[in-house]
Amino acid sequence: MSKESDQALVMMSIVAGSARVMIAGKAFAKVDLKKDLEDIYQTAAEGIVKWPGLVNSRWVFKKRKAFMTYVETLTKSDYPAIELTRMMERIVSDMQTMFPIGKKNALVNNMVRGVTSIVNHLDPEGKNFVAMEEAGNLLDVLYEILEIKDKQLA
Repeated sequence: MSKESDQALVMMSIVAGSARVMIAGKAFAKVDLKKDLEDIYQTAAEGIVKWPGLVNSRWVFKKRKAFMTYVETLTKSDYPAIELTRMMERIVSDMQTMFPIGKKNALVNNMVRGVTSIVNHLDPEGKNFVAMEEAGNLLDVLYEILEIKDKQLA
């Protein structure tokens, strides 16, 4: 289970980093949405600290850096808030699948409310398929870097 824990820590750091980028970019004028982003960041950061089972911190940092380097090399330098939010939504959902019970699930579930609130504000009808596709493309790369197999998400 140690590799799954390490994978989860990278996933949580990507969620935290995405929230931090959106906060820094002042993506939202509404105070409650900014609070949701701050809550997501704080919850993900606390989850990383409290996550049981960190085995290979060097691997975690290496994989996170590999994904961030990939994102930096894209011609699209700024991702719209909806694309980052959809990516966070998928990560949180996939983590719920990977860790369906116990303390790890509780840590993941703490991020759900904030992510859901932002998704509901940015795409209330769920029709921004371009954002979903872009998020999916980013996740394909992330999950390849993390060596996540489809069966882990089934």
